[in-house]
Amino acid sequence: MYNLEHISGYMKAVIAATMGEIVLRNLSDEDGVYLYLDKKTGYRLCRKALDLSWEWIERKDTDRIEPWIFCDYLDDAEGIDLISYESDAVATRDKKSANIYGIMNCIILYIAYQAFEQAGKKYLPDYLWGIDDQFYAEGILAYTSKIEGCNFEDILDYCNRKSEKNRNTIFKKEEMMCAF
Repeated sequence: MYNLEHISGYMKAVIAATMGEIVLRNLSDEDGVYLYLDKKTGYRLCRKALDLSWEWIERKDTDRIEPWIFCDYLDDAEGIDLISYESDAVATRDKKSANIYGIMNCIILYIAYQAFEQAGKKYLPDYLWGIDDQFYAEGILAYTSKIEGCNFEDILDYCNRKSEKNRNTIFKKEEMMCAF
């Protein structure tokens, strides 16, 4: 499908977060519930998870961003996490929202994995084992390719052009959102 071997984990995280922003535009921020969970809370959960991802990508206050913080969005003890929202949307046959929560879960899983790797953490939550290029291709790229505006090649091309000028480029959310 895609040759991801030559793309850095950081660049893949930038692309994933950018696609997450594009996908999030399709999630309703309306009052109401799916089956049990509040729709506005689900939207805010995605927004906060992406905001945290961008803080990590932009290297903002990285001392404060302990990789375990990502886990709050992935496996919350109270069931207010992305997978619970995906399940709740599936139960109500809201396929569009379920797909968005599924994509967001994969994106945050990947960025969390990168944060753990960068921090040199040896112990990972069980659900982060096996995060690799195949997961990236099947869990993120295959699904986001169905969303209008989520073009992996265009985003990668933009990132590569910017990185050619400076190998230590730090990508910014605002810049990526203006470009896409």
